[in-house]
Amino acid sequence: MKILIVDVFGAVNSTGKITTLQYRYLKSRGHEVRVCYRGVREPRIDNPDYQPVAGTIEPGVGRLLSWVTGYEGFCHPLATKRLIQYTQSFHPDIVQLNILHGYFINSHAYIRFLNDHHYRVCYTMMDEYAYMGKCPYSFSCNQFLTGCTGGCPEQKHYPKSFFFDRSAVIWQAKARAYRGFEHIVFTGPGWVVDRARRSQLLRGFDIRELDEPVDFGTTFHPRDVKALRTRLNIPETHRVIVTVAQMSNPRKGGIYFLQAAELLAHQEDLTFVFVGYDVKQLVTLPHVVTVPYVSSQEELAQYYALGDLFVCTSLADTMPNVCIEALGCGTPLAGFAEAGTPYVAPSDYATFTKTYDIPALAQVIATTPKKTPERSAACHQYAVGRYAGDVIFGKLEKIYQSLIQQ
Repeated sequence: MKILIVDVFGAVNSTGKITTLQYRYLKSRGHEVRVCYRGVREPRIDNPDYQPVAGTIEPGVGRLLSWVTGYEGFCHPLATKRLIQYTQSFHPDIVQLNILHGYFINSHAYIRFLNDHHYRVCYTMMDEYAYMGKCPYSFSCNQFLTGCTGGCPEQKHYPKSFFFDRSAVIWQAKARAYRGFEHIVFTGPGWVVDRARRSQLLRGFDIRELDEPVDFGTTFHPRDVKALRTRLNIPETHRVIVTVAQMSNPRKGGIYFLQAAELLAHQEDLTFVFVGYDVKQLVTLPHVVTVPYVSSQEELAQYYALGDLFVCTSLADTMPNVCIEALGCGTPLAGFAEAGTPYVAPSDYATFTKTYDIPALAQVIATTPKKTPERSAACHQYAVGRYAGDVIFGKLEKIYQSLIQQ
């Protein structure tokens, strides 16, 4: 098969990790694969199979226009034209859509093109953008059930608009793009699939549950972390509680991790490690170690493996990859039962509390035991059995085959 993957990221950033795994797996299976991606704000990809479509200036200009006009996904005509031309020249059997927002293409126009020209499409919903108006996450808004009609509570949040609420216009553009699309399958984790099936935009489409993959073989697996523990000056007797989150992004919920740590300041055998602490304020809690953003996946895996418990207090993730990666590194989970987080693992490997219930979360942390080699191995085995690339992409390949047979 000839397969074109479209994602805002192409390599290591965010969903780019999944795109990379998709590309490698499909190539290993003998398929001809190309990747179209934004092309800025990540390392240059030296691979002829990867095609940047947005240029260096356009994303910034488009972002500014979106902020001023409110027309998210309408301000990138040149990049959209390049993507369409590349699609026509490559003429793929399957178009694999991942993340289509991020100020780089007019997504509804591209989907309309794919529909009009009868391409076979698999749209993997790594967030909620496929069935929302402008937003990739619904938070407490339920307009997706009936269709965006205005009054967007997230107008000034990403993708933000300073002055105008165009959510209804954007929703209508998506509705026109999807209308009559016969050869498209939507996939996503359980929580997203349930909402997509109830949404006004995607109701009646072929929607299938499919987890997101993680690279366990080369990166996310249990490892010796003695050197890291020594470097961070963590006593051997301490239990280590780890989170990986962008503190400056409220959606990631890092503040709640710190609040739980503050409640447990009296426990002398606990050390909290916050990876991704990217703000200037200093944490004054002596038992909290802050680490800035870690770009190296190998180094990140060491922090995951360091934990006796990994905590996720995200407020909107459809399937938080940090949780899956931590499990792969042999670390059990705790956090809020919010959005897609509780779908990641059953109670044998994770404990989730009511969202914002910091005392309950602190109690889970306080009673967590030190991790044994047996416990670490069990977490890793569960993660591999459910989320390994071969497992996920084997299922995805069957979806591709079913599309081609239509």
